[in-house]
Amino acid sequence: MSSCGQGLSFSSPPERVITLDHSSTETLLALGPQDRMAGTSNLKTTVAPQYKAAYDSVPVARGRRSAGPTSSSSTPRWNAST
Repeated sequence: MSSCGQGLSFSSPPERVITLDHSSTETLLALGPQDRMAGTSNLKTTVAPQYKAAYDSVPVARGRRSAGPTSSSSTPRWNAST
């Protein structure tokens, strides 16, 4: 994998992830690792209905569109953002 011209490799799947935008949040929810999502932020619209239950279980750093827990002390091991 590469990002911004830099090669990236991982020896194992990420243990904890924070998403910073709507598209990366829904992408991860579609892949199913919400149990490893340390948090999300900057959701500018409601999450798609098929991801709502999973999304409601993810801590939010700020600005949640639907009710659920919040967290500001999460320490991600990997950050997903587009």
